[in-house]
Amino acid sequence: MRAGTFGVEMVVEPASPDPPPGFDAQEAGRLWRLDPTIEIDDLRELVDTTAPLSPALLTVGTTNEGSVLVNLEHAGSLSIEGYPSRVKEFLRGASLEMTSAPWAREVPVCLVGADSRLSEGTANVELGADVAEVLREAAAAVEEAGAVLGNGGRVERERLAGGDEELAPMVVVVENQGGRELAELMALAEPHRSGVVVVGAGPVPGARWRLYIEADGTARLHPLGLSVVSHLNDAVIEGAAALLAARADTDDVAPVVELPQPDEVGPEVRRPQQDADRTDDQSISVYVRFLRRLPTVECRGRPDLPERTKLTELVHYLAASEGPVSRARLRAALWPMSNEDPFDERSLSTFSTLISRARRALGRDDSGNLLLPNSRNHSYQLGRSGWSSDWRDFRRLVRRADTASLAESVELLAEALELVDDGMLLSDVPETGYGWALTDIQDVLIRDIVDAAESLAERALAAADPERVELAARKGLAVSPCREPLWRARMQVAADLGDRDALLRAYEGARRAARSVDALAEPEPETTHLYASLRKALSRVESVEAATSSR
Repeated sequence: MRAGTFGVEMVVEPASPDPPPGFDAQEAGRLWRLDPTIEIDDLRELVDTTAPLSPALLTVGTTNEGSVLVNLEHAGSLSIEGYPSRVKEFLRGASLEMTSAPWAREVPVCLVGADSRLSEGTANVELGADVAEVLREAAAAVEEAGAVLGNGGRVERERLAGGDEELAPMVVVVENQGGRELAELMALAEPHRSGVVVVGAGPVPGARWRLYIEADGTARLHPLGLSVVSHLNDAVIEGAAALLAARADTDDVAPVVELPQPDEVGPEVRRPQQDADRTDDQSISVYVRFLRRLPTVECRGRPDLPERTKLTELVHYLAASEGPVSRARLRAALWPMSNEDPFDERSLSTFSTLISRARRALGRDDSGNLLLPNSRNHSYQLGRSGWSSDWRDFRRLVRRADTASLAESVELLAEALELVDDGMLLSDVPETGYGWALTDIQDVLIRDIVDAAESLAERALAAADPERVELAARKGLAVSPCREPLWRARMQVAADLGDRDALLRAYEGARRAARSVDALAEPEPETTHLYASLRKALSRVESVEAATSSR
């Protein structure tokens, strides 16, 4: 593949006159070129709804016309040879690219001898101890691919046909010398059908493709004889790796699902594809509730989904996800043990039945479209319309409050917090389910609720609205009892109302919360100082009132 002066082009072998959506076939089907007239919105939709035809692309260098990428499934194995420091830099870059490229998000990547930071915050990347260990996993992947493809099958043909099974290859990048075992690993990597692709430091006997890099970065790709230039260097790679590590440290969601920042996309977790700023109640057939101790799914005109079941958990997972969710990822979330045994018979035999049950239970929207459409490219997602969630509505109200007047913002934030159960979110989910939610989104929900509660408390104090201050404190402290700004808001209201007992209760609440974490802890200095000053102010008021009444 080349991306550059002439657009995005793919050389196809064998030639095919039937390209995937968005591409035009040229030169008797030997070249597929991205349609240059395609609208950006249409292209985004293709990206969101179509699985990559070649998810194991790797950049090998540049030419005057642009960057050149190799389909590793076509190559099978790629031996990186030549000047030692250039080989090392290329392999570090290959590891970085395969862990961060958007087209490889569904691809299991195994890195040997790589920077450990590259596996942080990602569900599809693992670090292999050595090539011998990876050999065992690769053999299992080869067996799995063979069971799907049968004799003579090709993975690209199966993808274009829309088969029922996930066919993402296992990509192995070996940065250190692998010797005989690396050669055995590359021998497993049969082009187009093995389920395994391998990139490693060479020379490796039997490698099907080779990239030989000179000291100046010029390189030749064999067997094509194509000349490219490798611009990678340690400084660039280190900077990119550090950025990835920083992102992993601050991400609020850790895949299993690339989960949800519902207001930032237009759901990973690319949020459900509805108008994020408007919910038309008349058009909503299904309402998904996250903001409670036990999540539920409410259906208009038909029975609500049963609580504490895989059926309801499935709908919650799809509602929380950013966009299309692969069959493999969905199964792994609902039946975590199937990660260890991908052919777990229980999950395989029940998955299709569960999808069918959910489709029937959710029904159709007002336009007649299925709320759980048929799978596309082995992936599932809820429909574009006809459903919403309390989390979506919560964030919509909070966004509106950001630009509203003081009085209106108090109303909007109070309405948002009324959507939230009193008590710890997700605390009543069944022990055998929702592990992904407790891992991936509970902290995000709590953060959103606490932020909104503190914002409401601040604005309600300014608006002299003690009831809304109490609402903010009650909702926020229910999910995060140690948030002292909310205890301080309660203290301030108590003082404003002249309620010394309530002031003491609020301060003691802050103290208990602090000591629930550390038995010797005390409230923050700001809290203690505020309590002392408010108590002193109350004493002065009481003294004045006593003196006035005695006259």
